[in-house]
Amino acid sequence: MAAEPDEAPTSFTTVPGDPGSPWILHVPHASTRIPAAVRARIVLDDGQLDAELRAMTDAHTDRLAARTSERVATRRPWAFVNGLSRLVVDPERFPDEREVMNRAGMGAVYTRTSTGAPLRGATHRRPGDELSPGSARRGPAAATSSSASPRSASRGPRARWRRRAARRAGDARRGTRRTSTR
Repeated sequence: MAAEPDEAPTSFTTVPGDPGSPWILHVPHASTRIPAAVRARIVLDDGQLDAELRAMTDAHTDRLAARTSERVATRRPWAFVNGLSRLVVDPERFPDEREVMNRAGMGAVYTRTSTGAPLRGATHRRPGDELSPGSARRGPAAATSSSASPRSASRGPRARWRRRAARRAGDARRGTRRTSTR
């Protein structure tokens, strides 16, 4: 993956539609563009980065949105097209503690790959992750609200998923299968 020069165009494009159109086509993950300054902080080699881009890019959704827009005879929709890879910035994520995916390293600025491996070097900090004096390290847990109890982290959707996965693994070892009543 060749990095783009830093003087590349803006990070997003707004494609005007009909002023009376009630629709907006949002294309957040079609790009594979990574500016050189960002690439320098990514710890993956070129092959690993190419594989991660293939896994995390919604290929051709920009073309699909453009074709859809062209085929609308009346009240053509507006379009917002992200020009950067989601590995640079994910415009669908909150940049603060409201984003639950911060715990997985996949908030507005990804710090982990889709497999959980480190994506960026140790010098990267998410917005709002300032180190306080005397603090050695702030990891994903620091992104949670300070008023959250330690138990609240064990009740979220990812925790439920982990518990279900552990149950399934145990069932597989025993040769049994649970049926859901939901």
